[in-house]
Amino acid sequence: MADDSWQAASQALKDDDRPEVVRLLDLSYQVLEAATVNRRVRLRAVRVCARMAAAMAPAPPLLPVHFETTELRTLAGVATLLQQILVSAHERFVVQAHILALGFVLALRAMRRARGGRDLATALLRFDVAKMDWRSLDEAHVEMVRILLLSAAASPRDVAVARL
Repeated sequence: MADDSWQAASQALKDDDRPEVVRLLDLSYQVLEAATVNRRVRLRAVRVCARMAAAMAPAPPLLPVHFETTELRTLAGVATLLQQILVSAHERFVVQAHILALGFVLALRAMRRARGGRDLATALLRFDVAKMDWRSLDEAHVEMVRILLLSAAASPRDVAVARL
């Protein structure tokens, strides 16, 4: 929906319909804003559930090359540094979930700032770049959920639970 709204805004810019561009960018932002709340709640649940897994599979690192906005490149750099400092896979996993949640906030902020520009062509471009970063974060968050499920499935089950 966000992509469709952005593409319609791009077409409205070509048609020189400035109010429609603003309306469609706002619509795209609102869709991603609602999705961000969902992602952050899921990442919080991932962190809680990760405590229950006996062992964690390693999560792929967030790399600065995966992002375009300065804030997210910097955050990915911090994540890469933390991956080197932290000892256990569990610690790395939980920290990466925190980093992803913060990344969603930063991507949303970049989209919000892009909407405020006077030059609509530049606003569309900046919004699209932030939207692509949001998508990269979303893919990483899906991978985190997948890894959690694999790790939980590989954890030994309690004997009392197995008897039920």
